[in-house]
Amino acid sequence: MPCLAQPLLTHECGGASEHPPPSTPPRSPSPPPPPSSPSFQVTPQRWYCLAVVTAIAALQGGFWGNFGPISAVVQPLFGWDDAQLALLATWGPVCYVLAVAPTAWLLDARGIRHAAVAGAALIFAGSALRCVHVAGDAAGSALMHAAQMLNGLAGPVAMSTGPALSASWFAPRERTAATAVVGVSNYGGGALTFILGPLLVPQAASLAQSAINLRSYMLYEAAISLVLLVAALAMPHTPSFSPAPSAVVDRTTMWKGLRKLFRLPQFWASALSYGMLTGFFQSWGAMLGPNMQAVLLTDDAEEQAGWIGFWGAIAGIPGGVILSVMADRLHGRKKALLLFGCAMSAVGFLGFAILCSPDLTGLKPCSQMPLLLLTSITGSLFANAVVPLYYELAVEATFPVSESLTTSVLTLINNFGCLVFLLVQTIPEIGTAWMNWTLVGACVWGCILILPVKEEQRRLEFDDCGAMARLSE
Repeated sequence: MPCLAQPLLTHECGGASEHPPPSTPPRSPSPPPPPSSPSFQVTPQRWYCLAVVTAIAALQGGFWGNFGPISAVVQPLFGWDDAQLALLATWGPVCYVLAVAPTAWLLDARGIRHAAVAGAALIFAGSALRCVHVAGDAAGSALMHAAQMLNGLAGPVAMSTGPALSASWFAPRERTAATAVVGVSNYGGGALTFILGPLLVPQAASLAQSAINLRSYMLYEAAISLVLLVAALAMPHTPSFSPAPSAVVDRTTMWKGLRKLFRLPQFWASALSYGMLTGFFQSWGAMLGPNMQAVLLTDDAEEQAGWIGFWGAIAGIPGGVILSVMADRLHGRKKALLLFGCAMSAVGFLGFAILCSPDLTGLKPCSQMPLLLLTSITGSLFANAVVPLYYELAVEATFPVSESLTTSVLTLINNFGCLVFLLVQTIPEIGTAWMNWTLVGACVWGCILILPVKEEQRRLEFDDCGAMARLSE
């Protein structure tokens, strides 16, 4: 008897999962598509949708970390200290928490296009607000904070839309790679700010010139985000054909889905591992400027922090895509690759923390700059690369809970981790050395949490069953 594509998942290819007792009549499955219906196939428009969602993730991530790479300019201009810089970054996770539930509902009820338009509109509103009054007074400072809040509200769209997009538009063996492109772009956008920020807003001879440079930088960002908003408005609502059987399955309702997530220990192990590793890593990257000022010469700290952040994020982009393509080729298996990535990130950041501790090495960090770059790039490469693996591991295990809900909860925990890390920085006289060692601990703990997780491929097995059912018709 062939497997039938049915949302209740009472049968799976190659074995039984959640079988009803023999005496219990089987639940009525949803009927398979009629023979006259079109075959499952992908459409070329998926690449346009992927490009738009990727750009949303990149700009939102880049604008969130706007001020860390140019801290040497904005701190004297606005009278900010390290705590103020941390607060600017803190608005990201704070506003994420406020927007995550409405975004999950929007993705489920109205679809990816409406969510993309909403996210692009918030990014544009924040970038436009930063251009209104660029001056080192209270009003200018308040506008920068308000703009960061608007950008933070777009965070759930930037971080949660990738798996929903790949499930709706891409074939089963393309999904992890598509999720990877969106996932790593959030950090790729941050990488560009590490280079473009110091380049377009260099240290100037006067505060007035610094304000002019900063305003030009903000205007460029506003123009780019306006183009993105127009592109989001041009997105199609749904694909002409469904790419896989799972794409046409009704997902569980939000509240039922949440109850199911809370009852899945393997989901929470993955979510806590992801939240600690990536949440701490994001905050560490946002504070690289002050971090490097504590260990390098003041004249070099800003530039070197920019290169550390840039090359780490840039390396993570191909790294994430390569690991995800490997997972697709390995029939969707992700756990071994995920453990490898977490372990390698721990090794890289451990080396970086040691090099930033002269009391341990007896050497000045400025004399070890090549090794600082090597270790930080290694850690950042793998910390960025494992993000899409976490996403796809979670949505496979929780199917038929909607991808948007699963990743929304996942990234919500990420933002709690990010928030905790940034709030610690507001403790007076705490310094920055703790950041490096805390990140090492987060990577190690991430490995420990993911190690006992049993990997499940519920959605992929469902797609394989659905494909065989169609062949048997």
